[in-house]
Amino acid sequence: MLWRRLGTANAPKQERGDIDLGPIVAQLNTQRQQQSQELQRLENEIQQVREAVSQIEANVNRQNGESEAKRYELKQLEQNLFNQKGAVAQLWGRVNVYQEMLQPVQDNLNGLRQKLEAVAGELDRVQQTGDEQDRVVSDLRQVLSALITA
Repeated sequence: MLWRRLGTANAPKQERGDIDLGPIVAQLNTQRQQQSQELQRLENEIQQVREAVSQIEANVNRQNGESEAKRYELKQLEQNLFNQKGAVAQLWGRVNVYQEMLQPVQDNLNGLRQKLEAVAGELDRVQQTGDEQDRVVSDLRQVLSALITA
């Protein structure tokens, strides 16, 4: 029966008490040792895979943390940009209001400048006329002085 289980149908005919189980036990021990070595190799491989998975999980967790920090920073930058856009819009509104308010003042200043330039021109003309009159008066004094002394 044992020979049939081992795969040899034609077992040597031996008497009942003379069966030598030594080769079978040796073969079983060899198989057990090979299976034990294979099991040890597989356990080592499993341990290596577990360590690799653990490192990968740590890297993924670290990268997730970094990504979350970057995402938070990006949201903060977006909020700052939104706030600054609002502030710029307010400033442009103020600039436009100031321009509208200052335009009449600028127009008045331009009108005053033109009037002052005209007055300055008149003053120059009056000054020239005064200078001419002073010269004429001086000439008349000289003539009168010359006539009186003569």
